[in-house]
Amino acid sequence: MHISEYLNNNNYKSPYLHYAKNYLSQNGEDGIIKQILDELDISNGNVMEFGAWDGVYLCNTYLLYKTGKFNAILVESNSSRFNNLKRNTEKLDNVEIHNCLISSDSKHIHSVDNIVDNSKFNINNNNFSVIVIDVDSIDYYIWESMQKYNPILVIIECINGRKITDEYVNNDGATLYSLTKLANSKNYTLICYNLNAFFVRNDYVNKLKSFNKNLSINDYAAPVKTLQKINKDGNIVIPPDNNTRYYLTQEYNTIVKNESS
Repeated sequence: MHISEYLNNNNYKSPYLHYAKNYLSQNGEDGIIKQILDELDISNGNVMEFGAWDGVYLCNTYLLYKTGKFNAILVESNSSRFNNLKRNTEKLDNVEIHNCLISSDSKHIHSVDNIVDNSKFNINNNNFSVIVIDVDSIDYYIWESMQKYNPILVIIECINGRKITDEYVNNDGATLYSLTKLANSKNYTLICYNLNAFFVRNDYVNKLKSFNKNLSINDYAAPVKTLQKINKDGNIVIPPDNNTRYYLTQEYNTIVKNESS
């Protein structure tokens, strides 16, 4: 079954979930990101992601920097993962890597603003295409601390285990509702949720063909466990009663191995 059929059968309303595909992503981000950037007519620029693992496994920006059309700043705090990241990207001139914890203090050397300021790439708000914030903790505060740079597409992890409509912000994460309030204060609009929240800068929203401005927070509910079971074609490849996730299958591991070689 294709994810679109599943969404229609179960009355899920979030439009960009219909484009979900997992090549190297976890919850369909590969397909969602491609569709959003296609609609925004963005085919090059600069991206940033943390944590980036080895730059391949569960890396939401891999398919972008792999083309050579996007420069990437990849940040990974885990030393073992960073060593693999270094190995996988050492021959790529369009990738810059950092082994550090991102700080939520805007003045810290490892804040987003300062890392981008000191990057070898010439980055400004017009060519800063995507940022992926996934540190499983202070994601909200990291985005809140960004004062100088406003990427066109912000993808940020929401806390799991709480209702998306709850108001909650803490060091262990933030809900979709709270992140959306922060996004609105920064002139961004929520366009998709799949455990990550996707926000597009307001000056680009009118370019989106699939966006439905009439959706409420509740309408962004997503079948996360099902999204984790779809493959690179958007098909649900594992029976719904099976707890195995696509990114834990041998097929997925083979893709990661081939891309890392």
